[in-house]
Amino acid sequence: MKNASFFLLILSMLCLSSCFYIRVEYPPERGSAPLDEFHKSVPFSPGGTLSLANVNGNVEIHGWEREELEVYAEKMIQLPDRTKFYVYPRKDFAPGIVFDKFENFIKIRTKNVSENKEVGFVDYFIDVPRSINLKDIVVRNGNIYISGVYGDAYLDLTEGDITVENFSGSLTVLANRGSVNVSLVDLREQDEIVITSREGNITLSLQENTGALLVAAFPDGEISSEFEIDVPPDDKKIDTQWGENGPRISLTALRGNIKIIKVN
Repeated sequence: MKNASFFLLILSMLCLSSCFYIRVEYPPERGSAPLDEFHKSVPFSPGGTLSLANVNGNVEIHGWEREELEVYAEKMIQLPDRTKFYVYPRKDFAPGIVFDKFENFIKIRTKNVSENKEVGFVDYFIDVPRSINLKDIVVRNGNIYISGVYGDAYLDLTEGDITVENFSGSLTVLANRGSVNVSLVDLREQDEIVITSREGNITLSLQENTGALLVAAFPDGEISSEFEIDVPPDDKKIDTQWGENGPRISLTALRGNIKIIKVN
């Protein structure tokens, strides 16, 4: 009889854990804790379009040689400043992820955490074909990291840092608060680069043989460049050309500095 009661107790606990999220609150130094995972892999041809909207959390997108898209996401919870014990219905607590595919267009969206207003966030790690259009990669709070792709990209971040490495094509970056570090390769004359930061520095890395038409504004900062450009003293806006032809590059740092460097 005792064995039967013990078995029923264990079974009840398993059912409870599958339907509810059991959380112990720890002091702030504990940081965050995992809540749930999301994983999906689908066929995805080069030249397709990816759109992603995330409320809180980081987004990493890497190019690879496969003709498929693979997304792995970690749902996390920010631990509060006091030690407490809570039990929540899991479906009402975890941030939701909506994944839609229409032919060669994929749209991913993070749904807000529900009514209890706990602070949850989702970190995305996505592998994509190198040729891709990144349409509306929008994050409210977190970092954006893009590496090893070419095409057209539009990145919009409210608070956090943006890093783009080994990118080729047209690029638009809107950053409200945080630094922007962009490394571009194989730019063509028809490409257009627009980087705007309201509060934060902009660092742009270009191949040393790159020519460009540069339009830059830095009302509360400075500009420095390893390319030969003429910056009049006390002038906070420049419009200049260096090299032969090249794309149009527009850089605006409203409250920050602009730095342009050469890379091999």
